[in-house]
Amino acid sequence: MNNSNNLPRRNFVRNMSASALTLACAPSLLLHQKASASPASAVAAQPTGLASAFMDAGSNPPSYRLNVAGRQSAPLPGRGHGIAVNGDRSTIVSFARRPERWMQIYRMNGAGEYVLSQQLSTPDDRHGMGHGVFSADGARLYTTENDVVRGRGVIGIYDTASFSRIGELDSGGVGPHEIVLLPSSGSASAKGDLVCVANGGLETDPDYPRMVLNEGEIDSSLAFLEINADARISSRVLGVHRLPSSASSLSIRHLAAVDSATVCFGCQDQDELGSSEFSDLLVGLATIRPGPDAAVRMLSAIPQASGYIGSVAYERASNTLLTSAPRGNCVALWSLDSPTSAPVVHAIKDACGACAPASQPGQFLVSTGFGELWLLPANGSAAELVASTGSRHYDNHMIMI
Repeated sequence: MNNSNNLPRRNFVRNMSASALTLACAPSLLLHQKASASPASAVAAQPTGLASAFMDAGSNPPSYRLNVAGRQSAPLPGRGHGIAVNGDRSTIVSFARRPERWMQIYRMNGAGEYVLSQQLSTPDDRHGMGHGVFSADGARLYTTENDVVRGRGVIGIYDTASFSRIGELDSGGVGPHEIVLLPSSGSASAKGDLVCVANGGLETDPDYPRMVLNEGEIDSSLAFLEINADARISSRVLGVHRLPSSASSLSIRHLAAVDSATVCFGCQDQDELGSSEFSDLLVGLATIRPGPDAAVRMLSAIPQASGYIGSVAYERASNTLLTSAPRGNCVALWSLDSPTSAPVVHAIKDACGACAPASQPGQFLVSTGFGELWLLPANGSAAELVASTGSRHYDNHMIMI
């Protein structure tokens, strides 16, 4: 065997292990970024590390904190959830877990370090839903929020020069959770930013944390929108798709963009959480333009997930989807070249955060609530534990920066 073929993978594993160990230095969000002379130099750089909120169980009392580049540590106001990074990786946003209102903005300084720039809060009659995404040109931040008074989902829009709120748009449903930018956004063929919103269909209120106010009346949907925010903010609805009536108990929560018209999605069964009976059909594909096929297509059953998909990641080179199921203690790999086939399932305890590093095609990274970092080949071969950080408990989502 020619061992030189394994060198890129070995280097990748070593670098990811170093990232995880850096993350262990402080308790909440790893922002491991190679130092650069100026923010502009980051534009041409490849992603060099991970970002993930987590809790430090070793502190007294346990705390949510933020680690920046392995050098600086700062507390988060509460439990973090999703993270967004702009195109040139000069700015990162950490979002609160719903139904909190805060967002923290970190900008890269001249030394290549991410420094807390400001903390935002949604308006009093809005609360955050845990996720957001930058526009294709990086000039705006789109956040999923809840209109508390009217019980409707909105997309908050922020000007990233100052992060002032410049408006909002209807999310196309109730209880929006994750929002993703589709790859064609910003191209000559796109008139605006093409986004997809996972409207979970759950009505919530900050006065009743984590309580679902419309239990039994879930109206989950996937909304494809084209957002324009030049002279005035507007959007065009390209399609709003719902699950079959047989899946009325499912809340669509998490997304990964596949191409300019398609997303993968993962659901959570609201009727059966806490029981021994779960929906097995939790993962699917949705497209803006139905054509001859259905707009929403569920993939194979996954009973091992225990009715709960925690995160979704797509790996382009292999055309493979990864879904995590922390309550089922497993992750699943789905080949989209044969979407009717059963997934390859790996048993990993409390696995949730997931991403597909662009610098290493054909690989996924998965984090766990036990501080572990796993490397999973997209071809379904054995998962490899590459790092463990003990008392640092990773939260639900992870991205490359």
